Amino acid sequence: AMKPGARLINAARGGIVNEQALLEALDAGKLAGAALDCFENEPPHKSPDSNSAKLALHPKVVATPHLGASTVEAQLDVAIEIARAVSQALDGELVPTMVNAPAIPPDVAAKLRPRAELAEKLGRLAYCLAGKSLGVGEVKVTYLLASEKEDTRLLRASVIKGLLESGVAVPINLVNANSVASRHGLQITELTEVADPGQESTITVEIKDAPVVAGTVVSGTPYVTRIDTFTMELAMTGTMLMYAQVDRPGQLGLVGTALGGHDVNISDMTLARSGDPGSKAMVMLRLDAEPSPEIVREVDSLVGDEALRPMVINLQ
Repeated sequence: AMKPGARLINAARGGIVNEQALLEALDAGKLAGAALDCFENEPPHKSPDSNSAKLALHPKVVATPHLGASTVEAQLDVAIEIARAVSQALDGELVPTMVNAPAIPPDVAAKLRPRAELAEKLGRLAYCLAGKSLGVGEVKVTYLLASEKEDTRLLRASVIKGLLESGVAVPINLVNANSVASRHGLQITELTEVADPGQESTITVEIKDAPVVAGTVVSGTPYVTRIDTFTMELAMTGTMLMYAQVDRPGQLGLVGTALGGHDVNISDMTLARSGDPGSKAMVMLRLDAEPSPEIVREVDSLVGDEALRPMVINLQ
């Protein structure tokens, strides 16, 4: 028998305490109080005439949910997490808590997110350079990583998203990327190489019969480092105007004047030359506004080269 004035705690299972006897002991003052987080009838309020409901409302009982997730505070936290996940999914971003995809710890997700953005933008760039056509659908992706054991599933999905999303009706993510690629006849071949100590991790995307593109992440921002045989370094953000030209004096001035005449500002640029002066060069200009088709045709008439006609690529 319990001593008079004792207190009872049950945080195990409902039903192991005789609730009728507990009520009588509390009402008679034999027990000073009770703390319960489980009842014979759960939740108690759905059985208002039960002993469980009477105990939950008893002034000498501290009643709490058996599940921590059932507290008001936990429900608020879960609601916020769900809202963020839905927003991320609708924006096509990485959702670490997807139930039908491999779980990704938050710290790993934070590390992968910039690489995933790089992979997607390289896929988009490769698709544009291929004339917005995947041809026979053969794509090779090479990862240069710190370890060959690194998980590349998210990077693969991001490349597929960049290659296909502009031409399909559904958002592409880690869950459906492979099935969408399969439906559209896309064949992805992946190769993982191990970087030397101090060497930057890179991703290379190659569509058959199209220029190779490669890039890396610098301070959390994706950079393109290679297009075909040209090496360069430019952040892959915003609106880009790309074209090939014969590298001779005055070419950039012509383009800058033409864009300025239409109130289109150049915010950043890179030029990569294949050889000596007068050889072919690849030019990438980041613009503060998207040029109209008429402006692009004007640039083409000034410096355009058949190796790569001027094109606008949105890398927002």
